[in-house]
Amino acid sequence: MRLELAHQMWDEARHIEIVAKVVEDELGADLGFGPWSLVWWWMQNEDDPFTRLTLTNCWAERNLMRTLRQWRREAQDQGLERIADLCDYLQADERTHVRLATEWIRKLADADRQQELVRWGREAVARIEGFYAGDDYERAGDVRFTFQRTARDRPSIVIGE
Repeated sequence: MRLELAHQMWDEARHIEIVAKVVEDELGADLGFGPWSLVWWWMQNEDDPFTRLTLTNCWAERNLMRTLRQWRREAQDQGLERIADLCDYLQADERTHVRLATEWIRKLADADRQQELVRWGREAVARIEGFYAGDDYERAGDVRFTFQRTARDRPSIVIGE
């Protein structure tokens, strides 16, 4: 698990380089900062690695895969083949990140612990989506994490969409 997480960190550093290069060279834009809520800080600094994996890999990375598919289609439609290809490369990495957490949580967390992670994760997702969606936020259905073996998948209305 440690080795796989170290590999993921290497991937994430490469992603930053790829995105920065595309933003500057292909799109002619300057890098900046998005509105990051303290909820993300809280989630990323949880002591329990399973809670971090639940939200980061089993929810946010999964939603990012949807976003990358959408960006790829839009880039292709606009004739931006290099950006479309880069979306494919990023998505391939994201798939391994989602799989990493899904498999390790299933292997190391029993059913009760998984249910606890689902409860914690749903609360965290509500806080994150609420921040980005603003005052009119209404949760649309149930949130699913990739380690759950049942339940219908619901994409986030905010993150990765």
